[in-house]
Amino acid sequence: MNLDKLSIHGFKSIRDLSTQSPTLVNHFAPEDIIVINREEGASTFRRLSSNELENWLEDYALGELWVKDVIVGGPRHE
Repeated sequence: MNLDKLSIHGFKSIRDLSTQSPTLVNHFAPEDIIVINREEGASTFRRLSSNELENWLEDYALGELWVKDVIVGGPRHE
């Protein structure tokens, strides 16, 4: 799915979207997803890779990998 062509509620396009919805994540390619974590008090940003998740994606949807904590993002206790 190309984010530039995504249209919701009359908006022409969406460039940035934040979600923890596995259902919504299923509509995107891994490369469309940037996972944000917190390390040593600073935010880190990592773009997902189809190659990195290739074996997992044979059996699971991208959103399922989020639920299973294969893809880990969000606040964690430091």
